[in-house]
Amino acid sequence: MATKRAALRLLHALIFMAGLVPVIAYAQSTVINSGGVAPGRVPQYVNTGPQVVVTDSGPASGGGPGVGLKELGLTVRGAGSGPYPNGGTGPFGANVCDYDNAVSTLNYHFLCFSPNAQGGALIATGAVGSATPQPLYFNINGTTYNIAAIAPIITIPGNTLLGNNTASAAAPAAIAIPGCSAANQALAWRTNSGPFCNILAGLSTPNTYTADNLFGSGRPWVDIRALGATCDNGVTDNGAIVQAAVNRLVANYGSGIVFVPPCAGVYCMSTPVTISAPSVTVQGASGGIQGLSILASCGVDITPLTMGGAASQIINLTVFGGGIFNPNAFGSTHPAISLTSGCVGCHLQHLYVVGGSSCLDLGAADALVVDVYAQFCYGTAIAYVHAGMWFIRDKFDQVWPVAVPASGTNVNTPWAASTVYAAGAVVSTQGYLIQAVTGGTSGTAVPTLAAYTHNFSDGTVTWTLAAPFTYYAIQLDTNGAEVSATQVDMSCACTAGFAMTNTLSGAPPSIIKLSQFTVGTATAANILLNAGSQVSISDGSIGSCILPGCAGINTAGAFGGDLSISGNEIFANQNGIVLSTGVNTNIISNRISGSSFAAVNVSSNIGSFNIGLNTLGTSAIYGSNARAVIVQAGSSDHYNIVNNIINGSTTGIIDSGTGTNKTISGNN
Repeated sequence: MATKRAALRLLHALIFMAGLVPVIAYAQSTVINSGGVAPGRVPQYVNTGPQVVVTDSGPASGGGPGVGLKELGLTVRGAGSGPYPNGGTGPFGANVCDYDNAVSTLNYHFLCFSPNAQGGALIATGAVGSATPQPLYFNINGTTYNIAAIAPIITIPGNTLLGNNTASAAAPAAIAIPGCSAANQALAWRTNSGPFCNILAGLSTPNTYTADNLFGSGRPWVDIRALGATCDNGVTDNGAIVQAAVNRLVANYGSGIVFVPPCAGVYCMSTPVTISAPSVTVQGASGGIQGLSILASCGVDITPLTMGGAASQIINLTVFGGGIFNPNAFGSTHPAISLTSGCVGCHLQHLYVVGGSSCLDLGAADALVVDVYAQFCYGTAIAYVHAGMWFIRDKFDQVWPVAVPASGTNVNTPWAASTVYAAGAVVSTQGYLIQAVTGGTSGTAVPTLAAYTHNFSDGTVTWTLAAPFTYYAIQLDTNGAEVSATQVDMSCACTAGFAMTNTLSGAPPSIIKLSQFTVGTATAANILLNAGSQVSISDGSIGSCILPGCAGINTAGAFGGDLSISGNEIFANQNGIVLSTGVNTNIISNRISGSSFAAVNVSSNIGSFNIGLNTLGTSAIYGSNARAVIVQAGSSDHYNIVNNIINGSTTGIIDSGTGTNKTISGNN
């Protein structure tokens, strides 16, 4: 019996030991903690052997038991094949968040991240509940920067995804960062021009930039170089690029600035640019004759810029129309700049414009032309005007290329073969006036004309182009109502510096005011009023017309009258003022001298005029008038010639009008 009990005890022991083996093996594979732990920290593996050992990863300050995690990978889960945008449960769908208080308190700040939330990669920070909003800082190499310092580069509204955010996750504000691709706009980072889409470029104070920064979106402008414009004097068709820049600007924002930066050459164009949208500005860096932002139709007869949208502008540019870029590019049938009827209230400012059929074709009402220098055109006018507008401080001054011909010279004499011409001689040929640079004997065939500023040979004579045969600095044509020109220089190798005509279908020009201007050296008349009515000419300088019988001011053709001429200095003309047409004319308080025929010459059968309080005698500089006033024989009536100073004039008043309703008195 005892033996039986011993056998049972042995069997129980064997069974116990058999069961103990897997228990011991299991105990050897359990997780063993090494070292102390701190609540809230992440555990980490610290060995590579069969025994699993875990320890506290350590504090954010570094050091400690596990010296920090080596790697951390997070993957958003979701239904379907992914990616899974807004896949986290944190603010704005973020899946990594840091809080400075328990979320349950509703009094905390957060900083969250996501690779795919709110339309892109996301950094979101903000305040919840009673927590006070705080700024977002970057620390770079020990220096802390407030995100507000980025303001010169990007605009960050009060509620945004980048910056202190209290916007809701359903309606976050957007951020636009110039230079970022569309895919990276919400992200605010990119890897190909790193690391922050140039977001940190403006953080240092002061900033130093040694390379060009080209803006292509339209904010603050579209730089044509951002789209490939090249200042290569003719290799690149920059016209197509400028048009693309305009189209991008209009598509992105509807209006804004297309920027033409300065360069050492010109941006040649073989494609014209048309701007139909309103409030578009084409702007260079500098205007005037020394300007370095130059758009040029290089040997191609186009209109470089046509503006058709209201309130648009061209500022600080030089524009070359056709017929300018090389000697063989003679002539043009397109204006250099055109303002069409839709360009109401448009501005041209600080420009130098040359070439084209006219430098400026102005058909837009209420346009403003300020500080524009224009010359060397091939049509009938430097500025061709067929709408109402304002000119202020402009210079339409195309000088005679060699010298101003003497008063009384017939510069319209046709060119002749085998003829001796002196230097400075002017002749007409092929619809143009040309002037001899060097004298000699002309050839036997009509010379081939060259573009402006380029000489051409004819036998032993060297010529240069002076101007078209009929040519005006400003031609105010049909529909040109309510036009004002102040402080404008219209002295030129022209038929007339200022002319009113009526060549189109519509109303003749009217309600015109010229003041504080300069006009001179024209061939037929410095001011030619050939159509229209209601004109005021005041405080101008009007001198030195050229052709025999020319005038400082001449009313002719279909001019209707209502003319006021006052306070002007009129000198060295064949006639100071010629009244050939029109009624209701007042010639008051002018100084007229050096007139080889008459200070005031009234043609036959002109009525309703007043000539009074003028100085019509002599000048120490320009000499005497041959006649103070002459009223030609005819039925002129209803006029007054009173209280004029005629002392020094060779002949005083000659009145051959047969009318009886007139007063001639007080002239001495």
